[in-house]
Amino acid sequence: MPSAGPLRLTVSMYRGPAPDAAARLLLNDKLPEVGVPTEALAGARTWAGTDAQPPQRRFPLLVLSPGFTIPRTELTNLAEDLTIRGYAVALSDRTYENTGTIFPDGRTSTCVLCGTLTPDSDWAGIVANRAKDASFVVDRLTTRPRRAHLVDRDRIGMAGHSTGGAATVPALLSDARSRAGVNLDGRLDHNSADGRPCADG
Repeated sequence: MPSAGPLRLTVSMYRGPAPDAAARLLLNDKLPEVGVPTEALAGARTWAGTDAQPPQRRFPLLVLSPGFTIPRTELTNLAEDLTIRGYAVALSDRTYENTGTIFPDGRTSTCVLCGTLTPDSDWAGIVANRAKDASFVVDRLTTRPRRAHLVDRDRIGMAGHSTGGAATVPALLSDARSRAGVNLDGRLDHNSADGRPCADG
């Protein structure tokens, strides 16, 4: 799937308020007793920049999905590494599923679903929704004039960590445009669209 040779292609990052509020929510949830300062996370340096102008050619597209309760920024390092190797990468945040999502107007949502999912059917619904969302992202990136000309429609893949990884299999099964998938530590005990198990839990 990757193109030959390394390529420096910068990710288009989030535009909006500084991520201090989302960083604080993440730190409070994951490291409540440690007292890590907000700026240690919110001020982390990346190699990405806003409004990068990629070369005018087509790139294999990879849609990345983070784990449950985790914002997309957890996968920034992976996304940057993949873009350097010639991929176009789309990271999607999971509003109401992660510790905090910042909207362009400055509002910050919290994790509405945290601590509420217990039966397997709840998790199956989350995974199914993520698969649908991944298809929606591919729809947008392959039809919008501003970006569609950069996507190689014959080389589209899905990947994710934990719950995001678990969503990879149903995304591949439900969207024929996706030709490859990577599941990083996600469970594979959901069912396919026709009810057959994809794998044992």
